[in-house]
Amino acid sequence: MKMAIIGSGPQAIFCAHYFDSIGAEVVLFQKDALGGNVRFLLDYFPEMEIEFQGEKRTLKNFWQQSLVPVIKEIEEKRLTKAADVLRVQKRFLHSDESIHNHSRLHDLFRVVYSVNPKEAILRQLEENPEMFKQLGEQVVNSLHSPVESFEDFDIVIEARGRGKESLPLGPSQSWALNEINIRSTAAIYYEKNMLSQFSLEGKTHVLIVGNNPSAALVLLRCKEWLFEKDERRLTWVTPT
Repeated sequence: MKMAIIGSGPQAIFCAHYFDSIGAEVVLFQKDALGGNVRFLLDYFPEMEIEFQGEKRTLKNFWQQSLVPVIKEIEEKRLTKAADVLRVQKRFLHSDESIHNHSRLHDLFRVVYSVNPKEAILRQLEENPEMFKQLGEQVVNSLHSPVESFEDFDIVIEARGRGKESLPLGPSQSWALNEINIRSTAAIYYEKNMLSQFSLEGKTHVLIVGNNPSAALVLLRCKEWLFEKDERRLTWVTPT
């Protein structure tokens, strides 16, 4: 059984480790460094408590004792592929095409992903410097644009979890007027960006929308800022 797992957080990591241990052929597609939100939150809330296997653990303890050993193991086994998954499709079979040991009714999924060819080649060059001489510096430097590729799998597991691109602000999960254009320049922050890019410097009024864990963590960051000066305001819009 060939299995694709999409994600870089604990859910994807433990999933890849488990299915590899029972004999599946696993490929873990990771867009970011393995660790996901745990790696990210360590910089801000290392002593935050989480529950894992029925026990309360600090984030730092969970990272060091539970997650890092599994990450090392799946990386040593080369189960990961650094790529940005663009879409998952049901594979179309031509009338004269067949799959070894399977009928034409067998489910087969195609994972289409984007990779940076230059990064992949540079990693190979570190392992095999002779390859550089064969390719030449000019060829390597010409590889700038990401390229699309694909692999076929029996099963695909979506394990990206929290922290993905958030839903647009408009109704029916569509972009609000000019939202796409102002995201990079206006003081609007989504999910992880609310911690990594959000700055309180020069702000007098902060608006938080939503009641998910990310919103709660931003509230914690704003606590001291809010009470330092009387003119500062914080508005939290939440459905519950």
